[in-house]
Amino acid sequence: MIGIDDSYDVVVTGLPVELRPLANALPKQLGWSRWSDSASLEVFRELPVFAAESADIPGVLAIGDDALDHFRVSHYRAGFWGVPADRLHDGQVEDSAQLRALIGALEVAWREALDRALGAPGISQTTVDDAIARWRRGVELEQSAIRAGYVEATSYAEIVHAKTQWLTLSARTLLQRAQDTSRAEAFGRACQLLLLASQCLDDIQDAEEDRRVWHVDYATLLRVERGALASAAPAIIREAARVAHAGRFHALSRWLFHHAEVLAAEIGSRCSLADRVRAWLLVTDWTHGTAPADAPKTNPPPKTNPPPESNPP
Repeated sequence: MIGIDDSYDVVVTGLPVELRPLANALPKQLGWSRWSDSASLEVFRELPVFAAESADIPGVLAIGDDALDHFRVSHYRAGFWGVPADRLHDGQVEDSAQLRALIGALEVAWREALDRALGAPGISQTTVDDAIARWRRGVELEQSAIRAGYVEATSYAEIVHAKTQWLTLSARTLLQRAQDTSRAEAFGRACQLLLLASQCLDDIQDAEEDRRVWHVDYATLLRVERGALASAAPAIIREAARVAHAGRFHALSRWLFHHAEVLAAEIGSRCSLADRVRAWLLVTDWTHGTAPADAPKTNPPPKTNPPPESNPP
C-alpha cells in the first residue's frame, strides 16, 4: 500500500520542472517536515480504508487492495490541493503566481487520480467540480460572517461542511461506486460531524492567528467562550460515532467513540458549567434539534440577538 509521502513524490515527479522546487518545499511552507505530519488523526489520512470496511464482517475490506489504493491515492491528492488552497485563502501562506500555478497543477493531479479510481478519464469532473464549488461557497460564507462580525451556529456548521467536502469526496465516491447509497450518506454525515468537532478545536487553537489575519476569531463570531467550543467537540464526535455505528462502519465507530472519550477526559476539567451549557445549545443546533444524552441538567441562558452581514485560488 502506497503511503502519503510516496504518493506526493509521484505527483512532484509529474509536475512541470519549474514547479518542482516549490512543490518540494510545500510541506515545510505549510508547517510540516513531510505530508505524513499533516494529519495527526489516522482517520483523516485513511478515510477510504474506513469507508471500505464490510458492513457485514467487521475488520474485512469490501474491495480489493488495488482498487482501494486508487481511492487512497485520490484522497491524498485531494489533500495536496485542498490544504494549500485553504491556507492561501486564510492568509497563512504567502501568495504568489507560482503558488497558484502549483495549486492548479495539484488539482489536475487529484482529478486524474479519482478518474483512475473510477476507471474512466473525465468521469470525476462533475464530482470534483462540485466539491470545489462548495469550497468556494464556504469561503464566501466565511467572508460574509467576518464582515458581519457574527455567525449563527448553524451557519458555522454550513461553512465547515462546505469547506471540507473535498476531504471526504474519495471515500464517499468509493461507497457510491459500490451503489451503497444509504451507507454513503451515513459515512458522509459521520465525517461531517467529526470535521465540525475538529474545526471547533482548530478554531480555538488558531484564534490568535485568525485575529491577526481577520481581526476576529470564531468564538467571538459565535458569541461564545472558547471553552464552549471545546466542550462541544466530544459530544459532536459521540453523535458521529452513533451515526457510523448505525451505518455499520465498525472500525470508524469504535475509533470515534474512543476519540470522544479521550477528548472529554482532556477537556472536561477545563470547562465551566456555563461553557457546558452553551456547548449543549451548540450541539443541539448542530444535530438538528436533538439534544445529546449528556446534556447538563440546568436551565440554559437566553440566546443573544445578533447584530444587523477572497478570491480563492
